[in-house]
Amino acid sequence: MFRRFTQIRARLLLLKQDRLSVLEEQLEYIDNSEDHPIFLGNARRDLNPARNQILADMEVELREYGMEWFCKQDRLLTELAL
Repeated sequence: MFRRFTQIRARLLLLKQDRLSVLEEQLEYIDNSEDHPIFLGNARRDLNPARNQILADMEVELREYGMEWFCKQDRLLTELAL
């Protein structure tokens, strides 16, 4: 038998949510401050390095958040099946 660290996992999920929210706010600020049109569907035309960096950071955070969330869902389904 081993501990699942449920409380710690929940706190880490909340931390990841908060980090994503901060990045989202930064992205909105950059988007609203943009002088040129934003090409959401064509990143090659986006010449704003700050936006590109925030999007890259968001991708990493979202991947980690998703992995943790899916692991948690898998554990819940396993417990329900028992």
